[in-house]
Amino acid sequence: MARYTEESRQRVREATDMADLVGQYTELRRSGAGRITGRCPFHEERTPSLSVDVDRQLFHCFGCEAGGDLFDFVAQREGLDFPAALEFLARRAGIELEREDDSPEAAARRRSRTRQLEALQRAAVFYARHLTRPASPQARDAVEYLRGRGLLEPVCARFQIGYAPPGHETLRAASHRAGFSDEELQGAGLLRLARGGQTPIDRFSDRLMFPVGDQQGRIVGFGARKTVGGRGPKYVNSPASALYRKSQLLYGSHHARAHARRAGAVVAEGNTDVLALRQAGLAPVVAAMGTALTERQLKELARLTKRLWLCFDGDAAGEAATLRGMELAVAQGFSIHVAALPPGQDPADLVASEGADALRQLTDASRSLARFHVERELQRADLSSAEGKDALIDAVRGVFAWLPSSVLREDLIATIARRLEVDARLVAAWLTTETTAADGTDSPLRSRPSPAVDHAPGAARELLLGCLSDPSTASDVLDDRQIAALPTDLHRRAARHIREHRADPTAALPADDHELVAFIAALLAAAPSPAPARLGHESI
Repeated sequence: MARYTEESRQRVREATDMADLVGQYTELRRSGAGRITGRCPFHEERTPSLSVDVDRQLFHCFGCEAGGDLFDFVAQREGLDFPAALEFLARRAGIELEREDDSPEAAARRRSRTRQLEALQRAAVFYARHLTRPASPQARDAVEYLRGRGLLEPVCARFQIGYAPPGHETLRAASHRAGFSDEELQGAGLLRLARGGQTPIDRFSDRLMFPVGDQQGRIVGFGARKTVGGRGPKYVNSPASALYRKSQLLYGSHHARAHARRAGAVVAEGNTDVLALRQAGLAPVVAAMGTALTERQLKELARLTKRLWLCFDGDAAGEAATLRGMELAVAQGFSIHVAALPPGQDPADLVASEGADALRQLTDASRSLARFHVERELQRADLSSAEGKDALIDAVRGVFAWLPSSVLREDLIATIARRLEVDARLVAAWLTTETTAADGTDSPLRSRPSPAVDHAPGAARELLLGCLSDPSTASDVLDDRQIAALPTDLHRRAARHIREHRADPTAALPADDHELVAFIAALLAAAPSPAPARLGHESI
C-alpha cells in the first residue's frame, strides 16, 4: 500500500495551528511563551492538567498521561489511526495529499473511490431532502412513522435520515444530472440491475434511509427500512463493497467519537435505537446493525473506548444478542455493563411511551455483564429440584470461566449459594467442574475438569500459563511436536493461538470459537504477572 509522502505530512504540519486545533476540543489559556494549558479532553477532570507546546506541536496530560504530536492528538481524540488522522487534518487545511510510488492503477482506484464517496454523499442529501419536503403520500407516511417512534426532527437531521422516493429512476436521474455515470453509481451500491435485464435502476425505493459513515464520518453506504405498507424485506443494506463492509462498521461511530473516550459508549441493537438514545441525552451511542459484535467492530470501538453499556431489546432474542460475542469483548479487555429493557420494548419504544427519563433511569441502573447473566439465569431457573439446580450451575459456568478472581466473583458465588441454600464453597467448586449423570448427560455435581478452565492434566495448563507470563518463550516451547502432544484439541488450539499472537493473545481471537475465547480469557486471568494482557475485575 502506497504511503503519503513526507512532503505532504510536512505541509499539513505547517498548515495546522496547534492552539487552534486543541482549542476546538477544550478551553485553553496561555501559561508562558509558546505554551498553553487546559482541561484534558481525554478524561474527566476539574483542574487543568493538559499542557500544549504550540511551537513544537506537542501535547501532554499530567493526569492521564496522554501525549504526542498533532497527529497523535487527532488520532486519540477522534479514534482514528495515523493515516486517517493525517487525512482528517489535510481536509481541515484544504491540502491534497500525495502518495509515494503511486502507480497509475492505484491512482485510478483512488479516483474511483473518491467519486463513489461523492455520489454517496450526494445521495444522502437527496434522500434527506425528500424526507424534509415530503412530496408523496409514502414520504408523509415515513415522516409519521418517525414521529410515532418518538424521533423528532433535530436528531433525524443530525444523523441525515432520509427517504428514498418510490420508483426506480429518481436518484439515478438526479445523479446523472450531477455528472455521475451508472458505473460509478453501481460501484457505490446505489444502483442495481433490474430483474431479468441489464438496465440499472435505483437500489432503494420507498424506504427510510439511514446513512452509515466510516470512522472519518464519510458516508460509505445505507441501511434502508421499508415504510408502513411497503414491499419487500423489512431491512435492506448497501451491498458489500470496498467501501461498505457491514461487519467492520458501527452505525453512529463518527458521531460518538467526540465523547466516547471520556464517557464510554452505549451499544444498541439497531439504527432507530441509536437515534432514540441520542435524543434521550445518552451520548455516545453506536449500533452493530443487528448482528453480534465482530472482532473488527470491537477494534473500531477500542479506538474510542474500552467501557461499554449494552442496551438491547428486552425480549429473549434481545437478551441472547446481548451475550453473543461478549466473551470476545471481555477477552479484549472491555468493561461491560447491561441495561435490560422491559420485555417487548426497544429504546425507541420506551422513549416514545415513557419519555427520555425512563431510559436514562434504566442505564443508570445497569449491571455488569457477569451479574446480568447470573441474575437472568437465576430468574429462569427451577430451583425446586436438584436437577433444576444442576441446570443453573451449568448455565452460569461459562461466566465464571472468564470472570477473574475478584470481589464481584465472590459476591456472585454467594448470591447463587443463598438461592440454592448450600455452602458457597460447594458452589465455587461446582462452577469449576463438570459432571456426568447416570444417564450419561452432563451434570455439575461430579468433579471433572471444566473445558473452559482446566480441560486436561494441570501440566498442559501450566505450560500455557508460562508462555503467557514470558511471551519470549512461546515460539521455542510451543513447537509443532509439543503442541501435538497436548491432551485436548482445545489446548492445541489455544497453544497455536498463543504462539502466533504471543505479543497480544487477545488479538485475532475467532468470534465463532467461544470455547477458545473463554479458555484464553481464563488463562489470562490466572497468568502470573507480567502477563501481556489482563482482564478487568469489578467492571466486567
